[in-house]
Amino acid sequence: MSLTRLPGLLLVSALLTPVLAWSDTEEVKIPEKFDAVPTSDAGAYAFASKCMPTLTEEIFKGFVKEVANNKSVLNRPPNSNNPFLVVNSTRTICVAVSKTRQPVMPTEIFDDTISFPGMTAGDVIALRVSLAQQLAQTGAASALVKNEKGNAFAISYLFASDTPNRIYYHMAFLKAGMFDESRFPVVMQNTGGVSVHAQAFAGQPTESYKDLFLK
Repeated sequence: MSLTRLPGLLLVSALLTPVLAWSDTEEVKIPEKFDAVPTSDAGAYAFASKCMPTLTEEIFKGFVKEVANNKSVLNRPPNSNNPFLVVNSTRTICVAVSKTRQPVMPTEIFDDTISFPGMTAGDVIALRVSLAQQLAQTGAASALVKNEKGNAFAISYLFASDTPNRIYYHMAFLKAGMFDESRFPVVMQNTGGVSVHAQAFAGQPTESYKDLFLK
């Protein structure tokens, strides 16, 4: 799925129409961390060429030179079923791809986005794995997190394309009785509130985003 970003609208739509289910034809294994090596490592090219066998050492060295000033290069092969490579000044990353040609992202991408301080560690992992699996299937994900008062937070995440440098996310507060939890692919419980790391576009305070590969 390839989407053109429409500020705010796609995320709001994802909240109003949550992903009810995703394909069960593939059990996507979600890692905790990116598969990566330091870009300065002597074995960085060997790692990169294993990820993308057609990559020459000359091209890789060009990537390393290009990213010296805190930039990143994302290189996806012509066959979008294969993994793609990301190079930045710190890490060289190999990103796996699902059968639906979406990137398989690790749970660490949810750091510094939306968090629930009162949620148990096990539930945090379960929530993040579910969100990452949804993203790997459709490029979008949603969940409902209920609190002890019966209210809830609807959260959503979205890639703007199938080769994303950035993930967009949104949270909405829902009062008890004003939501149908059966419409959400995952429902979790939380004690207390929510923390949203807000990095938003000017004039669009409800749309937050995270750059995935700048460090």
